[in-house]
Amino acid sequence: MALESNLVRLTMVAGEDLSSIGYQRFVTLQSDGQIDLSNAATENLFGVLDSKPAAGISCPVKVAGVSKITSGAALVIGARVTSDATGRAITASGATDTVRGVVMSAAAGADEIVTIRLTDPATFS
Repeated sequence: MALESNLVRLTMVAGEDLSSIGYQRFVTLQSDGQIDLSNAATENLFGVLDSKPAAGISCPVKVAGVSKITSGAALVIGARVTSDATGRAITASGATDTVRGVVMSAAAGADEIVTIRLTDPATFS
């Protein structure tokens, strides 16, 4: 069972329509100060979206603590994670992948809600 604990949430503004995307996904901070859905493992991952906002609407983003997130593939406990093309957590493997968390509950496949400990963004290498 996925859990959350000791979360730090920041209220941000959605830079794009995220209302049809499942929440619990990685987002990036754009140069205009708004958040967009992450679409690559190499992006600077800001945090985990905690709602489904339309563009221009305020929304909570989890930036520290123990968080739920949607898996993009099978995940094992202890794996360092990054984002897939739809903001879901996948195992980081490339030298330039941005690691943003460590898996605390495993996933057998995609679209499962798992627990990660959010870490400061760092490259995989």
